[in-house]
Amino acid sequence: MFDASIRNALHKLKYRRDMALGDALAAQLSEFAIGLKWPIEVIVPVPLGKKRSQERGYNQVNLIARPLALSAGITLLRML
Repeated sequence: MFDASIRNALHKLKYRRDMALGDALAAQLSEFAIGLKWPIEVIVPVPLGKKRSQERGYNQVNLIARPLALSAGITLLRML
């Protein structure tokens, strides 16, 4: 699904709390998403379950979605 470097970065973000990777991954995704030229109106990060959110203390998807939305000029909707 993902090449080894992307998979490793996602695992570091998700399990090792390397939160700076969110911006780096978002930059790559932004270029990809803009290149698709799809009419993307919003980005909606899927929230973690309550238990998982308490365990981690953060949602790794938000760490990618927010900078991605900002750099691509797309509205970010957050679900509660």
